[in-house]
Amino acid sequence: MAVEDVTNAKLFGFIEEWWGTPYRLGGNTRSGIDCSHFATNMLLEVFKSAINYGNSADLYAQSRRLSRRELQYGDLVFFKINRKSVSHVGVYLENDRFVHASVSSGVMISDLNEDYWKKYFIGGGRIN
Repeated sequence: MAVEDVTNAKLFGFIEEWWGTPYRLGGNTRSGIDCSHFATNMLLEVFKSAINYGNSADLYAQSRRLSRRELQYGDLVFFKINRKSVSHVGVYLENDRFVHASVSSGVMISDLNEDYWKKYFIGGGRIN
């Protein structure tokens, strides 16, 4: 999904500002950001969610669980990548797409139907 295909203007602007920012564990600047900071910043700025910062496992603990078919704009998507606990988080867009800070490519949009993400996806969550 191209960033230009995002129809929510505020969301589009936020993604465009961060697009391609490299991944850096613990990072929270445009020179490097991790997945949980990116998701938290987006929820605070775009969706005005009442969220407390934490790592991806902390965000999972704060959220109300959702099945994949219940996901809506601004919900969180969680993954367990080679770990026993949640280790990655993104923000759901629509049509099985989500935006996240990936280790390999920085801030980008991915598809939950890709084999890699299907393998590690554990569920969605909503912060109220």
